[in-house]
Amino acid sequence: MTLRDCILEKYPTVEPYQGINSIEESLKGKNYLVVMDENKTYYGILIPSDIISRPHKLVIDCMTKKSRIYPEDSFAEVFDKFSKTPSEALPVFNENEFLGLIEKSCAIEKLKKRIDELYEDALTSIDVKTAFLHNLSHELRTPLNQIIGFMDIISELAEDQKKAEGKEYLDIVKSGCEQFLSVMNDMVELSLLKSGEPKKIS
Repeated sequence: MTLRDCILEKYPTVEPYQGINSIEESLKGKNYLVVMDENKTYYGILIPSDIISRPHKLVIDCMTKKSRIYPEDSFAEVFDKFSKTPSEALPVFNENEFLGLIEKSCAIEKLKKRIDELYEDALTSIDVKTAFLHNLSHELRTPLNQIIGFMDIISELAEDQKKAEGKEYLDIVKSGCEQFLSVMNDMVELSLLKSGEPKKIS
């Protein structure tokens, strides 16, 4: 989602040298008019409060200066510009090229949508982390329980049993240790990937 998604290329217009009396009702109904001549040259935006604060006869003389929005502006910068003017729409420029308008309502709607997306992503991330921790806990407990259990068995064997059965139990303990080490290596590799340093653990 970018500001470009909000740019309007169609909007109500008025000529700069048109008389105010002929457009007052139209302006009140639309909240703003883009002042543009027959050659599509942009002059500014006229809003109802302009007529009150600058009650001149021609449109071009009534306009107050409005901030410009640029495609690279952040949403925070856009809302800061809107906060400094009563206008419901501001012009978008790429350097000196007029691209269109952004209405405040559209910017607010896009921002709300982005907040909702981030919230859903956060919930998904929490669910994934919970599942990961649950699986990790299982993967760690299984070999550890195996190691501890068979070490207890070995310690309780008589000397002659240790010679007969001890090697088999020790092999199981060794297998559990290798499984535990494998899980720990996976955890280290994952942490390195997240830090941007993918390295194979030997």
